[in-house]
Amino acid sequence: MIKSTVRAALDELDKAILRIVQTRANIHNAELARLINLSPPATHARLRRLEKDGYIRGYGAVLDRDKLGYGLTVFVQVSLHAHQNDIEEAIRAAVARMPEVL
Repeated sequence: MIKSTVRAALDELDKAILRIVQTRANIHNAELARLINLSPPATHARLRRLEKDGYIRGYGAVLDRDKLGYGLTVFVQVSLHAHQNDIEEAIRAAVARMPEVL
């Protein structure tokens, strides 16, 4: 039997769940269920299915950049005279250790 890689279409409740958790990642299941007018167990099952199917890849917090002292956004381009793998890797590693670099 060949499995289809096409996922079933999302219904309106699934889309509502995605809209809500996108802006309120730490919402409690009971509150989410109340907002979409569904029972908490059914809401939980839908949320887990959306996670399992890859619609939700993770949860995170949106930080206030100004309060953290990162009020300025800068784009930087680095140019090298010689492109040697060890030098490029050293630069990448150094930048990766800088928490202020996104």
